[in-house]
Amino acid sequence: MGYRGALSASFILQWKQLLPNWGSLSIFLIFVPYMAIVGWIVGRASDPAVLTFVTFGAIFFTIWHLTSYRAGHALQNEFMNQTVDTMLIAPTPLSVIVLGRVLAIVAVAAISTPISFFVFVMVADGLPQISSPLIFAASVLLVVLALITVSFFFSPLYVLSGGGRGYVNAVAPFGVVFSGFLYPIDILPAYLVPIAWIFPTSWGMDAVVLTSRGGGLTSGVLFDWAMAGGLSLVWLFATLWMFRVVENRVRSSGILGRI
Repeated sequence: MGYRGALSASFILQWKQLLPNWGSLSIFLIFVPYMAIVGWIVGRASDPAVLTFVTFGAIFFTIWHLTSYRAGHALQNEFMNQTVDTMLIAPTPLSVIVLGRVLAIVAVAAISTPISFFVFVMVADGLPQISSPLIFAASVLLVVLALITVSFFFSPLYVLSGGGRGYVNAVAPFGVVFSGFLYPIDILPAYLVPIAWIFPTSWGMDAVVLTSRGGGLTSGVLFDWAMAGGLSLVWLFATLWMFRVVENRVRSSGILGRI
């Protein structure tokens, strides 16, 4: 079947598990009140660039919160459901199967954003102003790819760290702070900025800030793109390495319920 087929099958399975569930469908409404409040605050700003940045940042904030918990538990759930043995005897790496699940989780979270976006725009009483649509779209795409990579990273990390109760919930807020979804990381305390630089999402959001100001394809945007793409690859390689560690520990111990 190949890696592509395994990735697709894993994606479809996770998609079907999420959408028919009424609890999962609640994600379409859960962040609407929050988006209304943020829209009311931003609507009082006189700078169109602020409206554009916060509009998309709030969407990423929503996707991150809806994704981080489920993606963080994606691999741990396989251990809890005792399906790891079947996954390990398959020719497809464990990471490919879990990646399919993470992509489906992000996709389901993404389709929940139009309602929140509509409420935000109505309350803010304004639409984002984008002077360079293609450059802005490229920056947004990089943020999405970085968000997927970071979410994927926490799946094996959660297992290797012992899967403590509340681990993902404790980590999720830091993803918002260090990614700059709701405000540029430049306003963080000086000692926290270097930590934010490690997150590829922060560079992607910085590119969104620059392009939302109508600067076009500047050297600053190109640098942000390079950093977001390069760091995403670093996070991806680190994630794949952690998956190999998980597989090796399971095979060496022979214990499928835990590592």
